[in-house]
Amino acid sequence: MSVPSAQRINDWLPELFVREYNGAMTRTSKWGGPIAVGAILIVLTACYVGCYFWLSTPVRSIQGGPGLADRHIITRFYAYWWLREIFRPGSHVEGWVRGIDTDAMSMDDNPLRPVVGH
Repeated sequence: MSVPSAQRINDWLPELFVREYNGAMTRTSKWGGPIAVGAILIVLTACYVGCYFWLSTPVRSIQGGPGLADRHIITRFYAYWWLREIFRPGSHVEGWVRGIDTDAMSMDDNPLRPVVGH
């Protein structure tokens, strides 16, 4: 049993179908997947940053004393502990970008005791 050649298959199929099939096979882009992944990452990052600022209540404070330089601190309070854990990496990035100390806390944190596991 011999394998039919491409020319015989093209003769057998209707011309319009062959043209559409071959055109679809040759016009595929190798950039479609990476562009889609990049767009998804940009949207997710924008949502994270927007929620980081929107869902928090920032409290600015200055620590210092006689003979000491003032230390600016921003503490962002979130309503729940799981929001605090989600946005804690964002507070570190904000500290690096702005050059000040930042922290994320939840409303149920007791500021006098350290957070367990950190």
